[in-house]
Amino acid sequence: MKNPSNLMGRQVRFPYNDSENKRAMGLMKAIINSPERKGRYSQGMGIIEPVFGNLRGAKKLREFTLRGNKKVNGQWKVYCMMHNLEKLIRYGGLTA
Repeated sequence: MKNPSNLMGRQVRFPYNDSENKRAMGLMKAIINSPERKGRYSQGMGIIEPVFGNLRGAKKLREFTLRGNKKVNGQWKVYCMMHNLEKLIRYGGLTA
C-alpha cells in the first residue's frame, strides 16, 4: 500500500457520482459485510490467492512473454496445467 498509515485499507473510487453507482456500492457493501459472506470471502482468500502466489513466486510468472489473446491464453493454460500437475503429484498419489 502506498499509504500504510491508513487503517481503512484499500479503497475503491469511481470518477463519477451518480445515484445508481452509489446504490450498487451500498448493496455490495451490505452483501460482503453479512456474516455468511464474510466466511465465504475469507475461505476464498485461502483457496484462490495461494494459486496466484505460487504462479508469481515459484513459477516467476510476473508478465506474459507472448503477444496476442490466443498466445497469452495458451501460456496461461500451460502455467495452470503445470500448477495442477504439481498438485496431483504432491497430493494425489500420482508419481512422476
